Amino acid sequence: MAQDKIFYADWIDDIAPELDFISTNNVAETQTVAMNMSDKGSGITEIYFGLQNPEETEVVFTPCTSAQSNQTVVEPGTYYMACKDTSGNMTCISADFFKITLDYGDATCPVRYIVGLEGNTVTLPNPEKLGYTFEGWEQTE
Repeated sequence: MAQDKIFYADWIDDIAPELDFISTNNVAETQTVAMNMSDKGSGITEIYFGLQNPEETEVVFTPCTSAQSNQTVVEPGTYYMACKDTSGNMTCISADFFKITLDYGDATCPVRYIVGLEGNTVTLPNPEKLGYTFEGWEQTE
């Protein structure tokens, strides 16, 4: 006698995670980047933040199941941010950070250099020097 057979659908998540970021715009030697992630499929499991492109180079991902991860930018360059879901789907974005070096001689100032996100406006700090009035910054090429 023939028996009935049941077939079950087999699914794989092919929904790429969503990723964006917010960078602090502090007059500081480092900036904090908040990576914001979501996934409508199997969920975020790993993240990457660094100077190598994970779409072109093998990089080490860090386990992460949170919707946000704070990272620190300490030097200029193109930073890559990526997240993967349980199925291995990856989303990668990048952002360029610059460095402004401040030469104020023997005056006092809160920072020697500023790291910032390209496109952001930076207000340079005013150094102080006893007996002198600061008149502004000059840029050299």
